Amino acid sequence: HRCSDCFRGASMCTTCIVRVHEDHPLHQIQTWSGRSWEHAILKYLGLRISLGHGRGHCPHPQARNNFSVVRCSGIQNVAVDFCGCVQGRTYAEQLRQVSL
Repeated sequence: HRCSDCFRGASMCTTCIVRVHEDHPLHQIQTWSGRSWEHAILKYLGLRISLGHGRGHCPHPQARNNFSVVRCSGIQNVAVDFCGCVQGRTYAEQLRQVSL
């Protein structure tokens, strides 16, 4: 895999491309098909966006596997885990916290 948005987008395995893009979940990823680079989606490579706990993961996540983000470059489908803690913020507040 490689990222067309990262400077010097080096080829990486699935685990590494997902780890490197935890803070850049909307970057455009490409996968080598054996003949050419083809569009890939980080969601399907295993990336989940965890909200409500900074860089950590919520112990009570409320998963949303089909979440769409509209941006200038198009619509990006992502997997989001909202914080499900009793004293957690609303979904809208959690999204605003990460500028979504």
